[in-house]
Amino acid sequence: MQKFVLGVIVLLTICFMGCPMQTKKSIDGGSYKIPEWLLGKWVDQADTSANPIVCRIKHDGKKTGHAIVEVLDSAGKGAESSALIFSTVGDNIFVSAFEDSNDEYDAGYYLYKFNKKSEKEIELIPLKEEIVDAKITQDSLKSWLLHNMNDSTIYDYSDISKYSKMGKK
Repeated sequence: MQKFVLGVIVLLTICFMGCPMQTKKSIDGGSYKIPEWLLGKWVDQADTSANPIVCRIKHDGKKTGHAIVEVLDSAGKGAESSALIFSTVGDNIFVSAFEDSNDEYDAGYYLYKFNKKSEKEIELIPLKEEIVDAKITQDSLKSWLLHNMNDSTIYDYSDISKYSKMGKK
């Protein structure tokens, strides 16, 4: 049970790191083709416990740029999951992480800049909360990001999450 609770915490970290920007729409429909090296098991570098929480990224099998992130339980099975959409904006990659909720204010996409340090290390940098209207259209959001993505003030650098690859897929 403790492993499950910790797994839910990691999933919530992915979806709610310091309340990143939330919108009702993803950045686009998935314009970044997910490379094979990104698939597989990842561990949060901040988790230094003897049994760190592990997440698995896999294709959702439907569309380009669409993936599922699962928090694995102690048996290696997916206990909780969230949909991810990877988008190319200029020379940058962004992730829209979907969080479902019965509360209309909590449901939506949380937005992160994706930073590849290497094929074994990645970072998710949250965009600051309420920097744009939550009901912004996809076209307007992508245009806004294209014009503002190099402005460091739109990112919450205090809540960067760093992940390391674990073995093979």
